[in-house]
Amino acid sequence: MDIGAFIAPSSGFLDTYSNANFSSYNLVLTEDSFADETAIAKTKNTIEYAMNKCAELGLDVQIQLHHSLIKANFNVFTEYLSDVNFKDYPAFTGFYLLDEPSWGQIDVLNDTYVDWFNNNYGDSDYEFYVNMLGGYSSYIGAIRDENGDFVLVNGNKIYSGTEEQERICYDAYVKKFLQMFSRVRSNNKYFTIDHYPLLDNQVGLLTKPGDELPEGYERLISENWLATNYKAANNAKNNDLTFGAFILSCDEGGTGSTRRFRLITKVEEMKWQAYINIAFGAKRLTYYGYDNSTGGTYMTLNGNPLDMYYLVQETNAELDLFDHVIASFTEWVGVKTFLGENSTSNASFDKISEVELSSLTGVSNVNSSRDLIVGEMVDENGNHGYMMVGFDDPYNENETEVSMTFDGAEGLIIYRNGQRTLSEDLTDGNFNVTLSAGEGVFVIPVYAE
Repeated sequence: MDIGAFIAPSSGFLDTYSNANFSSYNLVLTEDSFADETAIAKTKNTIEYAMNKCAELGLDVQIQLHHSLIKANFNVFTEYLSDVNFKDYPAFTGFYLLDEPSWGQIDVLNDTYVDWFNNNYGDSDYEFYVNMLGGYSSYIGAIRDENGDFVLVNGNKIYSGTEEQERICYDAYVKKFLQMFSRVRSNNKYFTIDHYPLLDNQVGLLTKPGDELPEGYERLISENWLATNYKAANNAKNNDLTFGAFILSCDEGGTGSTRRFRLITKVEEMKWQAYINIAFGAKRLTYYGYDNSTGGTYMTLNGNPLDMYYLVQETNAELDLFDHVIASFTEWVGVKTFLGENSTSNASFDKISEVELSSLTGVSNVNSSRDLIVGEMVDENGNHGYMMVGFDDPYNENETEVSMTFDGAEGLIIYRNGQRTLSEDLTDGNFNVTLSAGEGVFVIPVYAE
């Protein structure tokens, strides 16, 4: 499993990055990188250094383009870096062409970069990677006409306020992206989104460890997160792509901000996001954390670890123990939700009720003390695996007692805290486990041959 970050620290601090147990590094190229011949030469030296240092540390490298470089209708690599052969560097794995492209930027990618990539890097494991916008938003892919109504770029009105028109607007954007992406000839293609679930009720609040929280402060979970994940995971599945997701690891509030991201202060909050995403079939996890100069993220851009860094480090170290197992379960079947014994409803569950699995293959009699989500996946040998995670705010550190029956199973292979154990004495296939807050337990039933 690839574990990386959006907006990496400067390449002079790659040791710190490596020590956080990341497996990949994004070398970000900006408009200033090519301001003049001196800047171009400096960029090439940075590429040389970062590629060699990452190879030494065992980190993969992607070349990431800043949005400012997509506004020009020419190819950055042929314009400025035509004499750089990225294939010469063992650490190089591909290009992070753009984060959250607009409609027009998708056109630039399609017209300017796809054929170039196919001609130079196509039909290989090198990536042409673009991260999608992750939310259900009426603004995605739409512009306003003279009356203030939302329209598609071709002038056809698609949005005037109804929920159905809002859905179509986002789906049309995704369709346009997939049409572009289908032209890319890479053996390693991800469909990723960044929708962040851990929120608070204070718009624009920017916090750092130790801050006194305002009166009335509440922690919240985004009710749209599971629906967004399902849509993205299903798009990946239906288009022969691999699902990947971003993990919130910063509080990006402050003056003028409309964000409600909350500061993460417990490792349970970090692990919970990772395991829920894995339940949706994610094979790539990327940490989102801007350096906002207040300590509300995990690492400054000069490589200085902050409080949250150690939560990231601990989470990645646990995942690293068994991510090869998760990676081997390449077919995502779906997710199934279960209300806890004292729970009457869950708004997040309601939003996927019509598309979630009706049942888990070979599983019956599922009971849970608190709300539970289980992701089902299959490996190349037909073995089914189940990632189970309590769906309760991990900050509260509540446990979730789970019992389920694996029909006909003689034993279980269990991955917990990254460690592999065997259960060979199941009685009638019954399995009981108490999930800690934020914990994901991955179970593979074993049957007689």
